[in-house]
Amino acid sequence: MSDIPFPRRLLGDTFKQLRDKRDWTKNRAATELGVSRDKLNAIEESATRLSIMDIRGLCSTYGASQELEHELIALADSRQKDGWLETSRDGVPKFPFKLHSMEQRAKELLIYESEYMTGLFQTADYLRANQAQERLLLEQPEWGEKVLEERLARWERMKQKEIPPRVRVILNEPVLMREIGCPEVMEAQIAYLREVNQLPFVDISVLPLAAGPHPSMPGAYMVLAFDNTEPDVVFLESRDGGRYVSSPMVVALYRGDFFETDTLTKPLEEFVK
Repeated sequence: MSDIPFPRRLLGDTFKQLRDKRDWTKNRAATELGVSRDKLNAIEESATRLSIMDIRGLCSTYGASQELEHELIALADSRQKDGWLETSRDGVPKFPFKLHSMEQRAKELLIYESEYMTGLFQTADYLRANQAQERLLLEQPEWGEKVLEERLARWERMKQKEIPPRVRVILNEPVLMREIGCPEVMEAQIAYLREVNQLPFVDISVLPLAAGPHPSMPGAYMVLAFDNTEPDVVFLESRDGGRYVSSPMVVALYRGDFFETDTLTKPLEEFVK
């Protein structure tokens, strides 16, 4: 599966999510789509190429939005083997569940955050205060609540896994210094961070300002490491979307940056008493 182009793997993963969202078994979905179960397996396992007509039919049957349909058609048409750029408006992904699904499959997450608390560990109040800066969520409050619920649920799902992924996080010191919301919100967020750091599969450290220059200065990133069924991926989030890169050279570069930066960190407990 590691030889499958990254965009095609995202297509298969998305159609599986859409089926799960309808709460359909594979047999039910195959019947509704008018295909064999083997064909459905090939779609979800990214083992077959999909035409534009295939994608439109799948989206129609699953009740996907026209916006998502256009995004998936663009995915199918992509010539990039090792990456994909998921565009968004005002910092809000059109379909933010791709990354969250990949997180659930990963065996290890390496996360560097330079400006604000990593999304996995944000409290509801911190997240609401942070979302207040996103204009699209203010214009569409129902969508904002949906995004908030999904962002909170991703960590709960991960904790409940029989074997959760190893989560290693480096927070730049300003993350703890910058007040999001109000002092009470930050106090609760810090307390929750200390609680999460007690879990055996979580390791949170802090990069002091006094550490000076470091390899992760260009900005935040996440490295998702998987088993042998799929290649590791770097996720880079920006104002206009998220970029997924599976090029081995790029993944190795970010892994190296993470572990070099980690040598400059100090334990979380030295910063939050």
